[in-house]
Amino acid sequence: LAGESLTVTQEAGVPGDGLHEYEVTYNPMRDPAGRIVGATQFVRDITDRRQRLEREAQSRRLEAIGRLAGGVAHDFNNIVTGILATASLVNASLDPDDPLRADLREIERAARRAADITSQLLAYARRTPVDPRVIDVNDVLRGADRMLHRLLGDGVGVVMRPVESLWPMRIDPVQFEAVLVTLARNARDAMPHGGTLLVTTGNELVDGAFIARHPAGRTGEFVRVTVKDTGTGMPPQVLHRLFEPFFTTKEPGRGAGLGLAMVQGIVEQAGGFAVAESREGEGSALSLFLPRAADA
Repeated sequence: LAGESLTVTQEAGVPGDGLHEYEVTYNPMRDPAGRIVGATQFVRDITDRRQRLEREAQSRRLEAIGRLAGGVAHDFNNIVTGILATASLVNASLDPDDPLRADLREIERAARRAADITSQLLAYARRTPVDPRVIDVNDVLRGADRMLHRLLGDGVGVVMRPVESLWPMRIDPVQFEAVLVTLARNARDAMPHGGTLLVTTGNELVDGAFIARHPAGRTGEFVRVTVKDTGTGMPPQVLHRLFEPFFTTKEPGRGAGLGLAMVQGIVEQAGGFAVAESREGEGSALSLFLPRAADA
């Protein structure tokens, strides 16, 4: 009405392709006398551009946190090593029945817990040496089956459902097992009264419709590994912050909030991404998407 161009953004659903964001520009049309007789409308789909900018911003934030975490972890690791070495020397000088041995065990237990946190920080910061190899995930899961049963205890059943003819993928097998252990521990904590841990695999072709639902992903051929529990589930406000470093819902002393940040760091280092889904009272599922090793 004012005779000037107007640009707005709006969202609209695209059948089969999820929600898209558009930039719409209106320009006035005038007759020879200068009167406005209509308008032209120019519509541009900016979904990909907006998602790319969001991913780049998130990547820069995580990179800054990673550099900080890596620097702190190296210095902290040196201190922890000194504590453990000193405790070991003192322990060796005491009589077998000395009551101070119990105190030293507590010191060593706390120091080892600190060392575990340091390892998670280094993994998150991607400062841990990696040895990526082409692996068959199903073989790794079969080898880890007994370990997961021992880790979860008698109250939680473990069900493996690997798909046949699974594509190969490239990742450090030691780090991949560490990811499985972290996810299994989280699932166990979410099932205080017992339940079932379901691990499935599959070949996935990630397309634009998937990205519209999960903007953190990327298109291509991926091997999917999903770990699902029958636990308490999570509300949306927790699910939104799940991979945030140092975020935890556990009581003080039971978690540093680095486990899933470490998982995300390892998966992204291998070129993949992670997707979490959960509803309160219906359990949670975390899917890892790792690129297919086409040159295997």
